[in-house]
Amino acid sequence: MKYFILLIFVFFIQFYSNAQEKQFQNARKKNSIEAFDKFIQKYPSSEFTEEIAIRRAEMINTIDAIKDFLKKYPKGNFSNSAKEKYIYFLEYNLIGRDKKIAFLKKYLVEPSDSEYCLPEIKDRLANLEFYRADSIAKIESYLYFLKWYPNDKHCEQINQVIQEDKVMIEEWLAKGYVYSSYSKKLQKWDQTQKYFSKKEMIRNLNILSDFLKFPTSSYNQDEEKTIEKEEYEKIKSSVSKNDYIYYLLKYPQSYYLYEVKNCIEEIEQWNEAEKEDWYSYYASYISRFSNGFFIDKAKERLAWLKSHTAIVRVYFPSTVHGTPSPYSNVESPYFPWTTTFSEEGGGIPYKVRGSQTIYDKKGQAWGISGRSMDWGDRVVPPGQKDTFDTWCSGTFSGGYSTIHWTGEDAGGHPIDLIEKVYFY
Repeated sequence: MKYFILLIFVFFIQFYSNAQEKQFQNARKKNSIEAFDKFIQKYPSSEFTEEIAIRRAEMINTIDAIKDFLKKYPKGNFSNSAKEKYIYFLEYNLIGRDKKIAFLKKYLVEPSDSEYCLPEIKDRLANLEFYRADSIAKIESYLYFLKWYPNDKHCEQINQVIQEDKVMIEEWLAKGYVYSSYSKKLQKWDQTQKYFSKKEMIRNLNILSDFLKFPTSSYNQDEEKTIEKEEYEKIKSSVSKNDYIYYLLKYPQSYYLYEVKNCIEEIEQWNEAEKEDWYSYYASYISRFSNGFFIDKAKERLAWLKSHTAIVRVYFPSTVHGTPSPYSNVESPYFPWTTTFSEEGGGIPYKVRGSQTIYDKKGQAWGISGRSMDWGDRVVPPGQKDTFDTWCSGTFSGGYSTIHWTGEDAGGHPIDLIEKVYFY
């Protein structure tokens, strides 16, 4: 009996597997988003689901679709092709190698979705940097590449070129030459007759000689950690965001990764606080970075803002007389008015937000769906003015409007005002 049950079970598994494959072939044949979605919904864990998912993503052909696929199958059979597509989308609107390099550097330092294919993006960036260095074909361009990508696959090739350059320049100097190309492989320099003085050739020979004493390929792990630490020590007190960005480009997996990213976040938050110049931004900075680079400045500015109070003035008419409506779709009488906000001597800005209710002559409130109308923030700089225009019409003759303005100044002092206008 148990063998019979086992036989039925095996038959069922085989039948189910054949059904999946048949549905898979049907979905491939139909080759539509609808067919793919139907298969994925029915067989979410099938051996064919990943292939259907990548076909679906490629058919939609957007970076979000590829990103969703990589999120579900980060190490799947089709992940490599998906990652290539993802990087293609990143570079799609970027024309020129330099623009692509700049974008990918920023993307790696400030990742949003780059974790889906971080190694591949780094490899793509290194390739672009190598092609640029090779096209420039100067000693400085090669040394720059080796400095920032000491473990890249192209380093051996560049080290060989640099060694050849050194030997060749030594030969030229020994023979009394004062011009020629830097490298045998860079024929374009010969064709364009680029001339270099003997002084410049000696300078480049010295650069190469110094570099070849400590070739990148000979660095061991301990030496790299020592150099990494020394470079971190040089920048750890810097208040320049770029210093930390360049450090992370060179050491993306640095032992000091947390500290460096924290410095970048601190500088960004401080820049935002200075831009907004509002007590809450400084308070937030102080709360998060109690020993930060700008802590003294933040405390000083916060104290100054709190010690000053905006002098708020609001001007509006107490009554408005109706006029013929200037609009064909607005009935008469028409009641327009202007509210003017000003800051008159406090030395700091303020902002208010209004909530308006209009009443008819019987005292019945009116508003959108029976509620008050909300007006957005009005921001008034110190010593300046801001105006707000509104109106009502028709059956409100004999009624009035109230606007409740609430807010605060940059020092955190509350503002509460009532504006009341009658219609006649």
